[in-house]
Amino acid sequence: MNSLGEQFLINMDQGKANEGAVFSGQKYRITILTERLVRFEYNEEGFFEDRPTQLVLSRKFDVPQVSVREDDRFIEITSRYFKIEYSKNKPFSASRIVPGGNLRVTLQSTDRVWYYGHPEVRNYSSTAVSLDGADDKVKLKKGLYSTDGFVSLDDSDSYVFNQDGTLSPREKKVVDIYLFAYRKDFGLCLKDYFDLTGKPPLLPRYALGNWWSRNYSYSEADMLNLLNTFEKYEIPLSVLLLDKDWHIRNYEKKKDLETGYSFNKQLIPTPYEFINKLHSKNLKLGLN
Repeated sequence: MNSLGEQFLINMDQGKANEGAVFSGQKYRITILTERLVRFEYNEEGFFEDRPTQLVLSRKFDVPQVSVREDDRFIEITSRYFKIEYSKNKPFSASRIVPGGNLRVTLQSTDRVWYYGHPEVRNYSSTAVSLDGADDKVKLKKGLYSTDGFVSLDDSDSYVFNQDGTLSPREKKVVDIYLFAYRKDFGLCLKDYFDLTGKPPLLPRYALGNWWSRNYSYSEADMLNLLNTFEKYEIPLSVLLLDKDWHIRNYEKKKDLETGYSFNKQLIPTPYEFINKLHSKNLKLGLN
């Protein structure tokens, strides 16, 4: 298989958190990413994942200030936003009391408590009407914000990135949950989320400009003449989008779009030179 371009490669080093933020035992690992964001992992074999995932690109945050109390059976971790209580090496269980449950997080200066399996019914997700006017309503997925001041994201089943930029299923069955415990600091919650998952890319500026596309069998000369006409009348253009005839089409079997990226040399005899001419005019080329 050909290797992916460098623009698709992932910085694998960013997947591993700083050691000072990690508290682990034989079967569990708790990583304090910020004073509002925690990662909880559990695996019976003691296997923990440091590679980036489909959701999470970076865990290398500055180590936040926390206080820790622990003994052989119990650990308590406190930051300015939360207090974590966990009975070591026990599978996370869905109960809001300790010791009946073995993991809970109390938000500081509030009466809000998150525990493993919490229903999170106060989340701001809602039911929306579809845009096509149909009567069916769509239940939105859980969002970041809640009147509880916390939200958990389950990353247990997402694929992980390999060194070559490809994705693979997880090798072991693990529990891998991120808890955002932000109280009412919604902006800081969003900052933590983007630091964790990566900032969304902006559309390139050229994509917001004028595009030209027409269902017409343009030849290379026709298109260059067309572009000269745009220049003559000082009409700005950013993208030239070619319709189906730019590539070889199988008319006999009527499978017009199954010929891949083979240029129709009868219409475009010198595709590389043609593309370079477009780029010299600061135009981008799109292929239908």
